[in-house]
Amino acid sequence: MKKTIYLGLSLTLILALSTAGFGQTPAAQQPRAKSQPEYDAYVAYFNEKDPAKKAVLGEKFLEVFKGSDFESGTRIGVLQAFAAANNCAKTMEWADKIAAVPGTPNPTKVGVFLAAMQCAQAANNAPKTIEYGEKALGVDANDLNALLTLATTIPEALPNDKAALTKAEGYAGKAITGVQGLPATAVPEAQKNMLLGQLHGAVGLIHLTRTDYDKSIEAYLESVKFAPKEWVSRYRLGLAYNGKLPSLSQAMVEAINAENAAKQSKADQILIDELAAKGQGLAEATRQMMDKAIDELATAVALGGANAAPAKTQLDKLYQQKNGSLQGLDDLVSKKKAELGSN
Repeated sequence: MKKTIYLGLSLTLILALSTAGFGQTPAAQQPRAKSQPEYDAYVAYFNEKDPAKKAVLGEKFLEVFKGSDFESGTRIGVLQAFAAANNCAKTMEWADKIAAVPGTPNPTKVGVFLAAMQCAQAANNAPKTIEYGEKALGVDANDLNALLTLATTIPEALPNDKAALTKAEGYAGKAITGVQGLPATAVPEAQKNMLLGQLHGAVGLIHLTRTDYDKSIEAYLESVKFAPKEWVSRYRLGLAYNGKLPSLSQAMVEAINAENAAKQSKADQILIDELAAKGQGLAEATRQMMDKAIDELATAVALGGANAAPAKTQLDKLYQQKNGSLQGLDDLVSKKKAELGSN
């Protein structure tokens, strides 16, 4: 069985990107041009609406008018313009430049690293997303934007890196605590629940990758509690239930074999009864686990999304295995759609 399908970045950040300290100058220290050419160049840069052109004008201004009172704010403006133009390479370059300027306030460093992280995330560049998220945490270990992004990106991007998964698990734990502590005035309850659903889903994926199905199921149940229509978590919860079936089936067969062996050797009837009860219990546990896997996979199919096709393939296999045919499966999916629509 294929444990999972890595789909890339799933978390949509809903917290505002902090721009604290971004080129702000106290009223008593308002910047002034030292010459008419400097003033004209700055006005041309400032008034330009096209992000790509604005970034180029800003870079030229900084190159020509070194030491300008407008230097700090223009650096930030250039980074923001490159980010708006989806030029991630230049956004990252300027994030590093700004952070390296002596005296740059920590909130500004965090802000520029987050801008680079967000640009990389939008471009599905997971290595750079992780790099700049960790740079932000290097300045502020509790930054929630970075924690949210790293907790959900690392398990998708680095499923075979045990050390990275351990870090991601820690990030997820801190992020869950942080999101839980957000006041309703900052984030509406529905969005908070969505974030918690995705974070618990990230923990579920970490354990699913480790084939620790019990912990994965526990995390995914939390995920769908907060976000019932989180189709990624529904699909992977189905995979986690399915992952337990081989060991349950093997234990059931071993119990049945032990019971038969005890009967053949004319063992004490109490022992035979105990083995029979164990086998029956394991058979029931196997049926229940299969039913749970079918139920979650049917829900994932009903929800649609990128996992609908692989969920359907796995669902067909399990349903056929249990029932001997696919008759009634379409009705089950329709029932799930109706249930989801009423939530």
